[in-house]
Amino acid sequence: MQAIARVKRVFKDKPGDLRRDAGADHPPLPEPGDRGGPGHRGDETLRDIARELVETVRNNVTIDWTLRENVRAQLRVLVKRILRKHGYPPDKQEKATQTVLEQAALSAEWAAA
Repeated sequence: MQAIARVKRVFKDKPGDLRRDAGADHPPLPEPGDRGGPGHRGDETLRDIARELVETVRNNVTIDWTLRENVRAQLRVLVKRILRKHGYPPDKQEKATQTVLEQAALSAEWAAA
């Protein structure tokens, strides 16, 4: 739920209806207005990053991934690789990676309940 609220907040001033967007449940990234963040390059870049992050996390989690450090480490590597590929600032990658994994863990807890 927090991820959806964050996405709505990020895209609140953007045209389009998020309910029609298949990727509206993307993990959050820093606000587009953040200087040096991906938002200054456009909404399409943000959507591409978010969609790729969601797909990667979904394809690489296991049932007990939140308990296994080696799985979390592999996810961190994959998330950072995606951020780097899209030109995300290196100094902000650690925070964004942590945020993505926190949101993924919350989503996993919600789905298990």
